[in-house]
Amino acid sequence: MKKSIALFVIGHFLCVSFLNAQTKTCVIWVNDHWERPKANVQYHPDSLHCYEAGESPADEWQEKFYNDLAFQHAPIHYQDVDASKPKSDYITRINYDGDWRSDNNWNNVNQYPLSAHAYYSVVETSTHWFIIYAFFHPQDWDDRLLYDEHENDLEGVLGVIKKTTGYGKLEAMITVAHSDFYSYTRINSEYKNGSEDVDGSITYKNDLSNKSRPVICQEAKGHGLKAYPYASDFTGKEGEDGIIYYPSKTRAEVPSSSFDRNVNYKLVSLTANEGFWKTQLVEDKKSSNQRITFYSWGLMKSNSDGGCGDGSKGCDVNNVGAPWRWEDGDDGIFPGMLALDPAAVVKKYFTIPGSFSLVYTNNIYLRDLRNKGYNNQNKPTGWPEESNLETLLHKLQQ
Repeated sequence: MKKSIALFVIGHFLCVSFLNAQTKTCVIWVNDHWERPKANVQYHPDSLHCYEAGESPADEWQEKFYNDLAFQHAPIHYQDVDASKPKSDYITRINYDGDWRSDNNWNNVNQYPLSAHAYYSVVETSTHWFIIYAFFHPQDWDDRLLYDEHENDLEGVLGVIKKTTGYGKLEAMITVAHSDFYSYTRINSEYKNGSEDVDGSITYKNDLSNKSRPVICQEAKGHGLKAYPYASDFTGKEGEDGIIYYPSKTRAEVPSSSFDRNVNYKLVSLTANEGFWKTQLVEDKKSSNQRITFYSWGLMKSNSDGGCGDGSKGCDVNNVGAPWRWEDGDDGIFPGMLALDPAAVVKKYFTIPGSFSLVYTNNIYLRDLRNKGYNNQNKPTGWPEESNLETLLHKLQQ
């Protein structure tokens, strides 16, 4: 008797839940995309994602897919470490110390655990996805005389994903090493030299679940980032100082030592609400003395406290760029193009056969700028003069 009652209650719950779902706007995840439930087909309520009338869930659906896409192509990260200041070479969150102040990050590096994080964002055209991965260090440091240091360091890589089936295929990468970009292609890629020569091939290794992933590496101290093994001599062999980070959706681990070969880094959206990009937009409306993260458009605040530039070294301030400020002036890449207009950068660096669209079907950076009312007559504070804002906004699909 009790079993019958239990079955009735469960059945009643599923029926009511399903009927309630039908009074809302619902979608279901099928074959790597969201779609509306089909008429006269019964679905388990846990498989449905439903929203009240009047809500606009499109961004939520998109962000889930982008998170999955970013994880699918996220690189294994070889981080070289200098034994004299190992924590200064650990990757972490920009707000690792519990606040968004960027001018206390140098001072706090030894006061807080440096849990591993990496930032990502996705924009897309009808033919490709473009994924930024950005890796933050609280200090860019040096132990040589007459060399400059600076608080904060954010360098990264652009993954170029051709839309095929599912999550597509990684065709190429462009990495950021200080103020220079470097280009790489997968072996046997159709992408060839463009206005710049391709700098090398993408290496793949298996992660701990035996999934093949691209591999990148960063040097110690200055943290220039390139495809593996082009940035440093750290190979992961026993006795070498260095950390191997593996991507995760949920786990952000702290290295046990500078020899740790198995550390998970957690992917965090650059464009999430209350995240780094949204902080930029909010702070642009504030006076300079009210901003705590950004000195100017795309440039993080910093100072020379806490030993930055001690002795015969210099300490640069307010010059570390967010992805929407990354540039390679020698290659004619205007500040911010790698994030705001990656298709144009890729078109410049590579000769690409077949279809390659330059119009964005979704670009949250340009969309947010447009929705905030920015244009050539109303630019963000400190917007680089080399970049024509209205030309960028016209690249959004209307």
